[in-house]
Amino acid sequence: MNLSEFSQSITNDILRLIHQTNEKASRYRSFTLDYSDPILFELTVNIKVTQKLNPTTDQYFKDVLSEIIRFKKFGFAIDGESFGGDSTDGPEIGISVAVDPSQIKSRALESKLLDVIRHELEHLLQRGDNFSPEHRVKIPRASTRDRAKSNYTYFILSDEIPAQVRGLAEEARLSGESVEQCAIKYLTPFLELGFITREQMDKVLFIWAKWAARHNIKFT
Repeated sequence: MNLSEFSQSITNDILRLIHQTNEKASRYRSFTLDYSDPILFELTVNIKVTQKLNPTTDQYFKDVLSEIIRFKKFGFAIDGESFGGDSTDGPEIGISVAVDPSQIKSRALESKLLDVIRHELEHLLQRGDNFSPEHRVKIPRASTRDRAKSNYTYFILSDEIPAQVRGLAEEARLSGESVEQCAIKYLTPFLELGFITREQMDKVLFIWAKWAARHNIKFT
């Protein structure tokens, strides 16, 4: 199974959990899944089906304002994080999803989930127990990453570029949009929040497009 197929399989698993959660609209439900082939990791999924996402009290998105905007625009918010397995806990991926009932079966939700899953799988391949030489990157220092979290340079960290582009390429494949269109849609909430400027957004898109070209990924 290649990474594209594996990402789709995990996405399908999450979609099934979302469908199971449909009747529990008022609170998050958490699920744990274990995977071993072709990548070993534990997946934790937090899911809430809801018509409203409170930006000040939500358990998983109150500090992820870009996803609050995305929920208002598209009816779903998704946040992901991964841990490579450098500790005794082993490799982990965490996914949080808030989705409006009207979007549970939407292609847009599936496409964005696929993006997030592929993004986090890329990080698992960059270091730790699942390290793959084909996905080798220079891992930024913790201090560099912390500084980047407050500005646009986060999107062009050495380990984020391949994760961003490969994830967006999966979203584009399923949605029928170009990678560039998916990238613009992803970055626009950060522009609206003032986290990045238009000039910085164009710089990020240029760097992503350049990396995509080197890795035979059609960007536009």
